[in-house]
Amino acid sequence: MNFLKAKGQKVFCKTCGVEFVQFSRIPNKKYLIRGKEYCSIECCNANLATIHDIYKNCKCVECGKTLHREQAVRGYDFCDIECYRKYLAKGGDMEGLKKPLAWNARLKDDKIKCAECGKIYVYERGKTGIKYCSGECREFSRLRAKNKSLNKRQLKNKAEGKFEIKICACCGKEFKRIKSTCIKYCSNKCRLKMRIKQYAKGYRKRKEREKAQKTKLRFCRHCHGVIKDLERKIYCSDKCKDLASIKRKELKKNAKNIA
Repeated sequence: MNFLKAKGQKVFCKTCGVEFVQFSRIPNKKYLIRGKEYCSIECCNANLATIHDIYKNCKCVECGKTLHREQAVRGYDFCDIECYRKYLAKGGDMEGLKKPLAWNARLKDDKIKCAECGKIYVYERGKTGIKYCSGECREFSRLRAKNKSLNKRQLKNKAEGKFEIKICACCGKEFKRIKSTCIKYCSNKCRLKMRIKQYAKGYRKRKEREKAQKTKLRFCRHCHGVIKDLERKIYCSDKCKDLASIKRKELKKNAKNIA
């Protein structure tokens, strides 16, 4: 029986078998399965509990370890590729059994090789990753993927010639970055702090410049007296300004008469 029919049609509950109408609109993705396959929350929770018990009982055929939930969902019968090889070496029958992937080592106390630095570490859920031993290695691989020119270089050591230790311009902390990048700060907090300091420096310099301009002596172009009013820049008063304009006009008339 196909339970995933179109929305709004009548279907049978997967747990109790009661006929019900599917939800016409599902606002939350969490309740997507509940509205399509189960008539109520109780039926959904009951079925999920039975599935959880089944996953708990899934064990490795070779060593007897309990499988991880994701391994059990994918249908693997071995916890690791080594157990699978041991089982084959003994001459075990593979009918109805599924072999695991080589990278799928997600159980505790499993040794994994870091894809970035090559360090062998023990997997711990929530602390270490599946491919990388730490967040720094994951960040370095991401930066290398962004800079395509660095990937083309064939170097003996992967990290050689690509990363360098820099000193933060704000706090003085040492951090690693790609050589070609022009990053000066270890984090966004340090970058914002330096921006605030630079703005404060520019503000102080501007104020000092204004004060120097105010204290500097300026002389009138017409009478050659000291300009006391700070707002005036060329003439000391309106009289000097008018006299200078009259003088300019007279000079222009004289120049025309001579020509």
